[in-house]
Amino acid sequence: MKTSFVFRSSIPFVVASLALGFLVPATNAQDVSLAAALKEQVFFQDNPSVPSLASDHQGRSPFVFNMFLSPASAGSVTSASFTGPGAIANGTLTEDNGEFHYEAKTDDKPEFDANFPDTGNYVLSYVGTTDGSASFTVNFSGISQPNVPVIVNWQDARSVDASADFTVEWEPFSNGTGVDFINVIVDDAMGSFSFESPGPGEPGGLNGTSTTFTIAANTLEPGRRYEATVGFYKFGAPDNQAVPVLGKSTVFEIYTDQVNDQYPPYLAFSSPYTGARNVTDRSAVLFEFTERMNWNVDFSQAIHWDGVNGANFSYTWQREGSRLLCVYDGDLPLGATIGWTLNPELAGPANAANEGASPASKQGVAQSNRLEDLAGNDLAGPYSGEFTTLATATTGQKDIIGFELYKWRAFFQDGASAVDTGIMGGDVEVELNGYNTLTSVHLTVPGAPAPIELPVEGYSDGVSVEAEYASKTDLDSFLPNGAYTLKFNTLNDLPTTVTLDAAPENYPNAPEVQNHSAAQAIDPAQNFTLTWNAMSPQGANDFILIFIENDYGNEIVDTPTRVFDGDLLTAPIPAGSTSLVIPAGTLPPGRQLSLELIFVHVTDLDTAGYPGVKGSAGFATLTSLDIATTGDPIVPELDMVGVADGNRFQLRVNGEYKVPYTIESTVDFRNWVFAFSSSAEDRLGNAMGGATFADPNSPLADFKFYRAREGWYFPDNGGGATQEIWNLVFYPAMVVDQSNGGSSLSFVSQSLSVDQFGNFNETWSPGNSIVNVSGNLSGGNVSASLNAVNSMASGSFNGSMSGNMIIGSYNYENSGSVVIVQQPNKISVQGRVVDNGSGLPLSGATVTTTIGGSATTDSNGFFFLVTDEPEKNGVGEPFPYCIDVRKPDTHADAQDAGCQPWGDHLTGRTFSLAPLTD
Repeated sequence: MKTSFVFRSSIPFVVASLALGFLVPATNAQDVSLAAALKEQVFFQDNPSVPSLASDHQGRSPFVFNMFLSPASAGSVTSASFTGPGAIANGTLTEDNGEFHYEAKTDDKPEFDANFPDTGNYVLSYVGTTDGSASFTVNFSGISQPNVPVIVNWQDARSVDASADFTVEWEPFSNGTGVDFINVIVDDAMGSFSFESPGPGEPGGLNGTSTTFTIAANTLEPGRRYEATVGFYKFGAPDNQAVPVLGKSTVFEIYTDQVNDQYPPYLAFSSPYTGARNVTDRSAVLFEFTERMNWNVDFSQAIHWDGVNGANFSYTWQREGSRLLCVYDGDLPLGATIGWTLNPELAGPANAANEGASPASKQGVAQSNRLEDLAGNDLAGPYSGEFTTLATATTGQKDIIGFELYKWRAFFQDGASAVDTGIMGGDVEVELNGYNTLTSVHLTVPGAPAPIELPVEGYSDGVSVEAEYASKTDLDSFLPNGAYTLKFNTLNDLPTTVTLDAAPENYPNAPEVQNHSAAQAIDPAQNFTLTWNAMSPQGANDFILIFIENDYGNEIVDTPTRVFDGDLLTAPIPAGSTSLVIPAGTLPPGRQLSLELIFVHVTDLDTAGYPGVKGSAGFATLTSLDIATTGDPIVPELDMVGVADGNRFQLRVNGEYKVPYTIESTVDFRNWVFAFSSSAEDRLGNAMGGATFADPNSPLADFKFYRAREGWYFPDNGGGATQEIWNLVFYPAMVVDQSNGGSSLSFVSQSLSVDQFGNFNETWSPGNSIVNVSGNLSGGNVSASLNAVNSMASGSFNGSMSGNMIIGSYNYENSGSVVIVQQPNKISVQGRVVDNGSGLPLSGATVTTTIGGSATTDSNGFFFLVTDEPEKNGVGEPFPYCIDVRKPDTHADAQDAGCQPWGDHLTGRTFSLAPLTD
């Protein structure tokens, strides 16, 4: 893993501080120039004014502990270690370029406080060539925590002219003095060090009274994404050369403008997402691109619509041209499948005026028949997608269903009682009556001089914004108790402003599940009654929430509040309730799930500010816990359900509700091509869900075979004929921004196709980014390089065998751990048996294969079986795997079904062949 921000940036400033006389401890030690202990909280700011604790998906941990020792001269210290007062009682400092350091990170505050408490002595021991065995003692008592740094000109950092000076501005260090320290560092997106602000006492050095730092012209390169950090640090009393430090730092992004842009823009996402169902007729369509686009477009040429009259759309550019909102005149047609294609290959010149776009004078760019960026680079693609509208009209309904604002505190339960995590936060949620019916929402915080524009991402039919903190002081500084104002701008309703009062403060008691042990082995085929302690207080408007998520972060149980409707119940759980029956078939079998039980105290319930829409505010206490179900996980089934537009195969995957599946196709059983990824959002009952798609590339082949696999797997365009397939899991997810024009994408997992010599060379393509992967995996060791095809982004991963898996690290645009396991699954086969004479499905037929396994066809002729043999990855041709079908009758001539050749694939990755001979 690459060296962290903290070790590389925060610790050396202490060295500089003491070396320059910023702090002047006694100097009894001769072999050590400085030692330091640092506890730091890391925040991330992705909006103009409210940072939040960093999280996994941002590729960083919020709680960091460091020990550091700098020898007085090369080789003057031979080893260093420490003992501490917490659960981590000792540790060894690792030497790196002559310096000794120890670092520990965690996402869990109770774990962090237990491992590295604020009270007690930390003893840093070392062996010196002159001092011999010696030690320092430091503790964090008497040091006040800094406030959280807030970047004032966050918006300006989104578009920086690299050829000019750029000044980073932040809100003052509370009670900051000349002996406190502020540090500014900048890294490029690939993790290589760029620069940091000067040390104390140096020209341009920053102390606790500083509020700005200027990055000189030409320090940054054009067309790049940088991660910048502003850190506030408080010193404690030193013991000789050893200094305790408490810090808080805020990470934010700097984007420099592109010069001589030669790279195509990409479609970052579409909303509604491709494959979405039950889209309301009030919805609008939104496209977000990876860079600013030419506004002057002939949309009649640049966008082709299916299932709807394209002439009825009007178009509006948002976010300086990086988003395109497509609004239908009137409501979308009901029960329709609506398709779109960006930059279709259409013959003929432009023949229509620009519909709703800004005039050419806005940007001075000539009108185009295609979607393109400001430099004239065509959108990569073409892109296409489709969604299905709800059959029932929402005429007369509001654009917003409900909204809420709550401050909360979090507990975790891993036994009989819940434990306070020390994490507190605030949420604002808005549920929409369709996709993109909200154009903007502004929040005014009590006492704030100006409103904050909340991010309306467009990924779904709702807006959810959350900020987390490790102390009540930080929470109340950003989100104080009092009256909050929300201003809504929507597609159809009048602009509306509503005030909600989050006061007086009254957090409910901590929820505790009473039958925690039973919740670790739930039989999903039976009703399960979840029980908990009584809530206090129990006001007239108070209620209880329960959310259950799967491993993919999707909610499969969502009890409603007084604001929102939900999937499980039609009424909220009353505050006086102490149990809830989860119906049989709601939870999936064989899964680990996450449950949140929330007590909500309402201080304000508003039904008049936005007529026809409910809003609420208050305080909540939540407890999260893990639960588990018995049985085997649901295996996906893939079927062909028809042909769209005369030539596109329509397929449906039925599997587990809210679980993502990826469909791949092949014509030779050697090379599998990505076709579609979607979550099984159609609820089918008994924890089942489904998703349907049409393969746009069907006409390119005379025949195709398909398989479905669980998870989000993006196109993997290389590998060829291989002998081994290995799965990689990145933790945290490997960020892929620079190679995708700056949009936020990531690899959670991928696969490697390794040939008989242990080599691999392939291309990973999640979304629109392209990363070449090449390396070798043999003898239990792996090493590989990662290189973006369309940019200079690069990185690597490596590891070695540990037990039955390879464990290592990666470094691309962020860094983390990688786990690599070989896929040991057996060949699975799905098919359908039909009578060639009548064309009718054959029910009750026995299906076997020459490599084991047996199944009986259902009433529709379908079967699924798992063989006795592991996957062969297409080695040998023709494929030596045959299927034998025996009719469900006793006639002798019914025994011979012939030999049907099939390829192999993994358990849970099924494909279908139809019709088969009887």
